[in-house]
Amino acid sequence: KKIVVVYNNKTSIRPILNMLLNSNLDISAVNSNSINLESYIKCADIIISSADTKDIINTDWLNKDAYLVDAGILLDKNKIVGDISDKKCNLLNNDGGIKTLEDAMFLKNIIFCYENKK
Repeated sequence: KKIVVVYNNKTSIRPILNMLLNSNLDISAVNSNSINLESYIKCADIIISSADTKDIINTDWLNKDAYLVDAGILLDKNKIVGDISDKKCNLLNNDGGIKTLEDAMFLKNIIFCYENKK
């Protein structure tokens, strides 16, 4: 499988990239400002979008079996939305973006540290 990670900020996507790069899969990390974004998306089986940019990916670019993971979050007209608003694709989204997951893992680590302090 070919996986494309679209990012805007390397810091926020680094944990996902490190996990994927250690898995020996075919990974491409593409900046959201890339002029070749469409060509990367068209050949991908799995796209992880963490660009924090509304509608950064045109769902017409996706092949019919591709899966799109919306990991972005932004404020649009006082409403929290993800990177992808077109729901007519194989979209795996986390309403509210990946921030909710980050908060949960941060809290889990705080509890772990507290319970294991010496």
